[in-house]
Amino acid sequence: MNQEVDTIDQAAETRARPKMSPDIAKAILTVMAKIKPLTKDSKNTFQKYSYVSVDQFYDLVGRLMAEADLFVMAFEKTMIVAKQSSTDDRGVTKESVWLSAVYDMYLYHASGAEFGPIERSIKVPASGAQSYASALSFVEKYFLRGLFKIPTGDPDADAEDKRTLPDTAVINDLQYEELLTEITSQGGKTLAGMLAFFNIESLSDLPASRYGEAVARLKERRARAETAKKITIESGRQPEAQDAK
Repeated sequence: MNQEVDTIDQAAETRARPKMSPDIAKAILTVMAKIKPLTKDSKNTFQKYSYVSVDQFYDLVGRLMAEADLFVMAFEKTMIVAKQSSTDDRGVTKESVWLSAVYDMYLYHASGAEFGPIERSIKVPASGAQSYASALSFVEKYFLRGLFKIPTGDPDADAEDKRTLPDTAVINDLQYEELLTEITSQGGKTLAGMLAFFNIESLSDLPASRYGEAVARLKERRARAETAKKITIESGRQPEAQDAK
């Protein structure tokens, strides 16, 4: 009986799928025929990888779509901001805030024909108002990239040297303030040591995935400093400032 119900549901879902008009199908093929490989014009200096900027992507794809009388619209379906806890391989648990969004993508043609909805979802770190724009531009970019089969020179998803996605998210404002307060309270060369250890130019550039590691490192350094202070006091010497390691 369950198998029968599943078959009926699948058939109903197939019938519910919208049919694509010849105008839209022709427009998609027209754009695909004119698409050229995109060059990676931007670079993530921290993670040391290159990528195709949104501006270059829209400059090329947008003009080709306009020539084919085609455009795309993304309609927000759901938008949720929630806290998420995770534990790294060192056993450090951290809490971060993420924005999860679901969009319905529609293709429109100058003739009045439309095709959709095509559902796409995205999750990005909730670090401010820019997170909403980031989610929308990411969804649009990768939807169009898949639709028009745009070559960008990126390795295949199953390439051996691409086992994980680049870690582009950085710590949020609250995490930054917490780290800065602790670093300031410890004084000495703490900030310089942290920047050197994590290979970043500014504390605000710290990857979100390494926030727990930074907290643990500062706690360890404070414990070492307190132990050293106790030993020097007991020996009758003046405690000295400890350099970050």
